[in-house]
Amino acid sequence: MMALGTLQYLKEKNITDVQVAAYDALDEVMPMLKDGSLQSTIDQQAANQAYTGVQFAIRALGGEVLPPITLLDVLLVTRENARYNPISLAKSQPGTQPDAGTWPSERYPLDGAGNHLG
Repeated sequence: MMALGTLQYLKEKNITDVQVAAYDALDEVMPMLKDGSLQSTIDQQAANQAYTGVQFAIRALGGEVLPPITLLDVLLVTRENARYNPISLAKSQPGTQPDAGTWPSERYPLDGAGNHLG
């Protein structure tokens, strides 16, 4: 959300020599990627985070000792690989994990192995 405020300020002050990047890949920033006012954003892949959290909870309940840190991939979203329509929960593509089933990923389609097709 801070990037949105930054972009608004830059526009109001007619400052054009600053490049802005965002975090969270909000639907609101997709038009700004398209028009070039925003250079990039990061998609944290919330569905993958949720899936992994549930899987770890199940494993912990089963008595498994889990690693103290788990890093999950994020996606760099740029004008070249962004899809400008919001995620549709009614439609899904193969998931972010090979065993994840399906996750909505209309903006950044993934193959069955979790590789970005963008």
